[in-house]
Parts: sequence; structure tokens; C-alpha cells
Amino acid sequence: AYFESRPRQDWVVYGLFLMGAADREAVFARMKDKENVGNAGWILGLRDASDGRFEEAASWLQVSMETGLAGSRLSADAILSRWQKAGVYLPEIARRKIF
Repeated sequence: AYFESRPRQDWVVYGLFLMGAADREAVFARMKDKENVGNAGWILGLRDASDGRFEEAASWLQVSMETGLAGSRLSADAILSRWQKAGVYLPEIARRKIF
């Protein structure tokens, strides 16, 4: 209800997307500058990982990291580092639900 009542900008759109109340197109529409690309990449990666689509998640998290922006890079790096430390391929990470 909180997100639904807020103007559809930035983190409101991301929150709605994470809860399944907004689609990917709403997130893509926020990609107007480097900061929004970094944030959207992280949000898309987070959602894909939580839905078990780890290869897509890894790609989006990499996009987020490649923006070079501190917040997005650190958030994406935390997830990707956990996966790297597991020392297994993405299907095994998905099976073990390492997130």
C-alpha cells in the first residue's frame, strides 16, 4: 500500500518490481543515466536470483558493477562474491539456494 501510494519514481518503482507489482518495462524505463542503470541492474539481478534465474542474475549484477558507481557496485559485488566463494557453477548455486 505504501509503494502504491507514492509517485512512480526511482526506488518506488524498484520496490513495486521486487514485490511483483511492476513489470520489467517499468524498471527499464528508469534507465536514463548511469546511476539508474546501476540501480536497475542490481534490482533486476536481485529479482532474478530470488526467482532462481541465476545466469540472468549474474549478468544483471555484472551490468550494475560495470557502471562503477559505489552503491550499485558494492551491492552487486556482495552477491557475486558469495557465489564465487562457493566455488561451484551457477546451477549448483541455484540448487543450494546460495543468495
